Amino acid sequence: MPSIELVKVHSLRSQCLIAEIRKLSDQQNELLQKAAFVGMTREEAKESDGRATRIAELVKELEMVTPVVGLSPKSQHEHEAEEAAWEA
Repeated sequence: MPSIELVKVHSLRSQCLIAEIRKLSDQQNELLQKAAFVGMTREEAKESDGRATRIAELVKELEMVTPVVGLSPKSQHEHEAEEAAWEA
C-alpha cells in the first residue's frame, strides 16, 4: 500500500496534470472555433498539433498517477484480489 507521502505527491501531480490539460484543451477549443470561421495558418496548425501531442502525453501520465491516488485500502485489496484471480 502506498505511503501517505506518496499519495500526497501523486495527488499534487494529478492536480498539476489536470490543470495543464485543461489549459491546453481550452487553447485548442479556442483555436478550432476560430478556425471554423476564418481558417488556420500553418503556424497555428503546427502549434495545434504540438498541443494535441502534449495533451496525449499528459493524459498518459495522468493515467499512471491516478490509480495510486484513487485507491482506498479496501479497493487496493480488491484490486490485488482481481489481479490474482486473473493470473490464476
